[in-house]
Amino acid sequence: MSSTGRARTLLRYGLPYLFVLVFPAFGVLAVAGGSSVGVYAVYAAVAGTGLIAERLIPFVSVPRVRYRSQLWTDVLYLVTSPALYYGIQLLLLPGMQHVRDLLLGHWRIWPAAWPVALQVVLALLVVEFGYYWIHRLNHGDNIFWRSHRVHHSPENLDWLMGWRLHWLDEIMHHVAARSVPLILLGVPAPVVAVVMVVISTHSMFPHLNADVVSGRLFNLLVDTPELHRWHHLKDPKLAQVNFGGTIAVWDLVFGTYQRPGVTPDVLLGIPARHQLPESWTSQILAPWRGPKLVPATSATDRAGVGAANREAA
Repeated sequence: MSSTGRARTLLRYGLPYLFVLVFPAFGVLAVAGGSSVGVYAVYAAVAGTGLIAERLIPFVSVPRVRYRSQLWTDVLYLVTSPALYYGIQLLLLPGMQHVRDLLLGHWRIWPAAWPVALQVVLALLVVEFGYYWIHRLNHGDNIFWRSHRVHHSPENLDWLMGWRLHWLDEIMHHVAARSVPLILLGVPAPVVAVVMVVISTHSMFPHLNADVVSGRLFNLLVDTPELHRWHHLKDPKLAQVNFGGTIAVWDLVFGTYQRPGVTPDVLLGIPARHQLPESWTSQILAPWRGPKLVPATSATDRAGVGAANREAA
């Protein structure tokens, strides 16, 4: 094997450890040290590593013209969606804390006496439980699918399109599913900070267009590119699996887990009748427009993923 081949093999098997263990660990250290600059440096390292990986070991070769056609739309989402989230956080946090105090007084549900590590695990399970069920709601026949299809509209996955989230999705996924439960439960601020940095450092990994090998353990514990490709299949009947955002445990518990198996020849995106223009403004208006979603199918039908995806074109 050539030196280039060995380097690519090392990337394929080593990148999951960077995204699942190393980057979150450095993010946690930055939070523990009170360094906002350190946290953003970790985010930059995550993005840079993802970008390099997609160039060196792409899972699918994406024509440059297609990449460029959606680039600026994704950049707009990268800028506006987090800004909306943080703006809502600033407005929401005092009010939610007041509601919690009115409902519970000085009584606290949260086990603040537990070791911090156990609190982080529990908080991650709580927020991912909310995320899981809201994400499943997104895939129903409702207004929430018509906003969520914005995220599913690209026909190729990459680290940048992972930020393509409609504002309604941003509010549901990050505020309603994650921030609100943590505030109402009275989770200590340091624990919240650690959980959020773990989620944020991991969030680019599942959408990577990189031919990584995450291994059986990671594919059972966390959302990986191998798992998440199932969720972006073009046929909506086949994509009703692997709803987890950071961890895979709730998919395992509720029977929506699908093991890796998507090959590069299958079609990603959404069917033509659900398709959206690349205009960012048109996509923001998407929840009030659009057709119904096809109901979920059985796990048996997912065995024919290749043929079904070709038919969905």
